[in-house]
Amino acid sequence: SGDVNYTPATATFTHVVTKGLAATGFLSGNPASPLTAGQSLTLSATFGGFSTPVTVTGTMTFRDFGVEIGTVSINGFAASSLTIQPQPDHRSYSATYNGNDLIDPATSKSLDYDVRSLPCTPAANCTRKRAAH
Repeated sequence: SGDVNYTPATATFTHVVTKGLAATGFLSGNPASPLTAGQSLTLSATFGGFSTPVTVTGTMTFRDFGVEIGTVSINGFAASSLTIQPQPDHRSYSATYNGNDLIDPATSKSLDYDVRSLPCTPAANCTRKRAAH
């Protein structure tokens, strides 16, 4: 605004605000691989890497070979988890934080699992089935 010593002046300051980057850093499964078909598997994803504490909101999507198997809500700075009963085969799971107004989306590394078929019981029935083919 100026005074007797200085003339009035204005200045413009531009500050660019960008989204924070989330690093979906860790995807784990419990129990460990291999599993038997019908057994429950809990996939847990944590993410972070923020320089200051952040309250995270939004959703986390879990996938098997890129195919969505479930989406869960996130409310706060915590892990997200999903419990499934996978079918027999080789599985490759990932988790994606879907982002929000302040944080960009981020995806975990893959977590591979082998899910084995149920054993044939009693053994005599398995032998008969194989012999009939």
